[in-house]
Amino acid sequence: SARVCRHNTSLKWTKEVECLDLNQWACQRLSRCPVLINMSLLLSATLLHLTRRLKDTLMHLTHLLAIPSIEKL
Repeated sequence: SARVCRHNTSLKWTKEVECLDLNQWACQRLSRCPVLINMSLLLSATLLHLTRRLKDTLMHLTHLLAIPSIEKL
């Protein structure tokens, strides 16, 4: 996963770099963690639902289109 890194200024003697996950970094920046997570979960659930609906529709269409072509044979 993507990471955001920055030099930790409190550790002057070491060259240690503080790294955070991009999600954690975004949370610290926005300080709206639960909202961000809920939004992304909602979005992914909606997309999943839509793709399922699309698949069903395509199956239905191919079924409708297949019947006449078989009858012609």
